Order: sequence, then structure tokens, then C-alpha cells
Amino acid sequence: MLLRALLILLACLPLAAEPLKLRLVTDDWPPYEYAAKGKADGYSVARLEAVLRQMEVELVHPDRAVPWKRLLAMLEAGEADVAVNGGKVDNREAYVHFSAEPFTETRWTAFSRRSDGLRLQKKEDFKGLRAGLVHGWSYSPEIEAFLGSQGKSVVSYDQFSNFRRLLAGQVDYVIEERQVGLHLAAKQGWGEQLVTADVMNQPIRFYVMFSRKTVTPEWVARFDAAFRAFRGSAEDRALRKRYGLESLP
Repeated sequence: MLLRALLILLACLPLAAEPLKLRLVTDDWPPYEYAAKGKADGYSVARLEAVLRQMEVELVHPDRAVPWKRLLAMLEAGEADVAVNGGKVDNREAYVHFSAEPFTETRWTAFSRRSDGLRLQKKEDFKGLRAGLVHGWSYSPEIEAFLGSQGKSVVSYDQFSNFRRLLAGQVDYVIEERQVGLHLAAKQGWGEQLVTADVMNQPIRFYVMFSRKTVTPEWVARFDAAFRAFRGSAEDRALRKRYGLESLP
């Protein structure tokens, strides 16, 4: 009887475990994440892939980037398993697990037209000015509260459109992560037309997001442990250098 029960149990087990894969969905936010030559690239993507490699998990790359709102919808529907650099917003908790610790830590920066000569040094200097924002993005609570009570905002489809509005005089400044804004300005040849200023000295903390439909909390806990072991390692520092982000905290 015991042998028969053991044979039945063995018959119910898979002959071989399938290799675990996670399907990535990415926004266009260089130098952190973008699509190039039919696959995703950028510091955050390379960092995620390095952590997953240590877990013996394959990262399946998309062939193109998608708009931010579409990215969130794909995670919610279970059409993708993972995305990097998501703000921890309460209404997203219903359909994603967030990594326990921030994956990217940096600061918001205000970009304005050099020709305007604006001196944006403290919160009061932004009062009444038109801010350029991106649809679907989560900014810091302090920035959103200020814009809701004392500021004005114009929402664009993506960061490229946001900067085009700035250069056309339709907004007075745009709020963007510093390295992303500098990268875009250099690529488009806008560097001499823009100046930067810290926006209320607010840090940005972005997290890895895992679809609740396809990834379990237990697996996310395993990822958290692997990320803690990887963060600040020689390989992590080499990735920062490769993508020109040595100044990140």
C-alpha cells in the first residue's frame, strides 16, 4: 500500500520544472529604462536583470516601450509580470506588489527656459507659475499639494511633449528627474536653452512593481532578499558607471 501511494504521488509531480521567467514591460525613461534594437535597456533594466540572474530567473524583454498608463494597465491585466520605477501610490496596491525597498532614489528637478531668467530657489518662487506634468505620473505629496493649492499645471502625454510645451512657452517649467531631463535635453540639442533648479528638495523613491495576477507575495520576498544582497555590490557600482549615474545616492 505504501509503495502504491508513493507511485501515485510521483505520477502527480511534473517531470521537470519549467525555468521561471518574468515578462518585463517598460516605459521610455532613459537613462533608466528604454527600448533599443528590439529589447529593453537602461540602468534600471540592467540592474533588475542582474538581480534576477542571481535568482536563476530569466527576464523576457519587450521589443518596444509603451506609454506609462498602458504599462500600468498591462500589469493590472497580468499581460506583463514586472516593471521598474513605479511610485508607491495607494491605488496601485490593488493590482501590484511593490518591492520592499526603493529600486531608484533620486530627486525631482525643475527645468525652465534660460531666456526667462526665473530664480526658482524656494517654494514661493513657483507660486502662480504653470508646471508641466506627465499624465499618470505620481509626484511627491508635497509637490502635488502645492500645485493643487497655489500652482497651476498642464498635463502632457509624455516627457518629450512636456519639454516641447516648455520651449513653446505653454508652461513655465517642467518637473522631471534630473538625469532623465538632462539626457533628453542633450539628445534634442536643448541644453543651452534650459536651466535647472531643485523642486522643493523632494526625493524620488521608485519601486519595482510585480503584477498580483502572476507573481506571489512569497516570490517578491525572495526578490527583496536578493536585491538587498546585490545593492551596492561591485557589479551594481559598475552598472552605475556604465550608464553615467555615479552620483545617485
